[in-house]
Amino acid sequence: MTYFPHIDGLRAVAVLSVICFHLGLSGFAGGFVGVDVFFVISGFLITGIIHKEVHATKQFKFGQFYLRRARRLLPALLATLFLTTLIVVPFYSSEQLQGYGRELIAGLFSVSNVLFWTQSGYFDTAAESKTLLHMWSLSVEEQFYLAWPLLLLVALRRLSLRLLACVFVAVFAVSLGSAVWLEHYEIGWFRNQAAALFYLTPFRVYEFMIGAGGVWLFDRVSQNRVGHEIMSLLGMSGIVWSVVYYDASTPFPYYTALLPCVGTLLVILSRQSTLTQLLLANRFAVAIGLISYTLYLVHWPVIVLLKHRYFGELSDMGTLLAAGVTVVFSVAIYFGVEKPLRKPKSSNVLSATAVANPNKRFLLGVLSSVVIVASVGGFFILSHGLSNYKSELYPSSITDEGKQNRYRLTRVACSFAPANIDRCDFEKPLQVLVFGNSHEPDGYNIVHSMIERSSTANVIMFGGTNFCALQVDETGRVWSNVKRNKCGQRAAQLSPDLIRKLDIVVFSSTRPF
Repeated sequence: MTYFPHIDGLRAVAVLSVICFHLGLSGFAGGFVGVDVFFVISGFLITGIIHKEVHATKQFKFGQFYLRRARRLLPALLATLFLTTLIVVPFYSSEQLQGYGRELIAGLFSVSNVLFWTQSGYFDTAAESKTLLHMWSLSVEEQFYLAWPLLLLVALRRLSLRLLACVFVAVFAVSLGSAVWLEHYEIGWFRNQAAALFYLTPFRVYEFMIGAGGVWLFDRVSQNRVGHEIMSLLGMSGIVWSVVYYDASTPFPYYTALLPCVGTLLVILSRQSTLTQLLLANRFAVAIGLISYTLYLVHWPVIVLLKHRYFGELSDMGTLLAAGVTVVFSVAIYFGVEKPLRKPKSSNVLSATAVANPNKRFLLGVLSSVVIVASVGGFFILSHGLSNYKSELYPSSITDEGKQNRYRLTRVACSFAPANIDRCDFEKPLQVLVFGNSHEPDGYNIVHSMIERSSTANVIMFGGTNFCALQVDETGRVWSNVKRNKCGQRAAQLSPDLIRKLDIVVFSSTRPF
């Protein structure tokens, strides 16, 4: 596929948005949409590669496609995992190391998104301690790469352009429609529904489809320069607006994701725009775009490890240090590992055997590395984080027991969840409300242990404020427009009459309210 420098510039915008968001910089509250920009770019490029090969040769060589993907992605990934593992072993507790082992294996086999779906949400405080959390998006891309080439090949061979367009629209509609539907309606058996919407591939497919559809639009859009300037301005505005004004309370992915995704497509199509060329095709933007993959791989482990080292949020100097370390390691991995291994080394005169040998050596080296890294991850899990080799105040066995008991009391607590409200006795003389984010259960457990023998106290759980964006009006009424996790329904329970009955409010959170 023809190289377009402005697409590398878009990659730069995407990765810088994500990094600035993770560093907590002001003005980047919605920087997580950079991942969605990457998804649109991937959909466009992968579909373009497949379409061009099928159109030219009437066939598609899956082996070569996946070999190119492996050369593009695996060397830098394995190098990052090797370095990260060497660093975390002496600093992490047994519990952290055991969790890291799970993340390591999930990342290697492209199921990180499934792992993190079953755990806490993306914006929870606990997420900040997961060293390989960012690999969820790479897993989504890899899962897309596994399914999309075959489906597209069948569609290109058997369907007319009109029917192909109908298939695209149908896949787009099912993916987006299911995300919107699940945002509004909760399903009892669907575990961690809000996290599922964020992490799982089916609810992200429509973003790839926006990019894929751009392949057929690319040569069909008007060649009018004014039109390209308008597309560029609208597209960039959509991306920038999302980065600046979206935040953790924005339902996502949802129709809200259309703004940065369609914006990305418009910028891709505006290749003749002077604005696009000026902002995205300059040397600086292209240079960042070229190393964007390694920047993405490296930045999150660096941030997590520095926060671990300094016991909390990064200072201004810590932020600068994180940025500097990220750049240094990214450049080293790009030029030392990723770029040299992207294409097989060859001599001027090549035989079929000579061409094959570099690829065989590459695949053997990658396979060996994967086995080694996976074995290390498995050893961390089976050895309970090297617990026999680490002297700790709280062994992982005690921590595991505590985690198993964490929700023993809250499952039967008086709470504002519809199924639990009948357990409340609002006539008791002492009314206690426990209120907070994902740490709310811990506050409840503490309060319950203090007054568990009391027959005069009613301890109430709110049920967590994450994503709820609670508001208080001038009358004291608490409300929320967020339907996820029944936020509005639970907030409505906090009527002024009930609030006046409260004797104690316990705020259980790691962040100020």
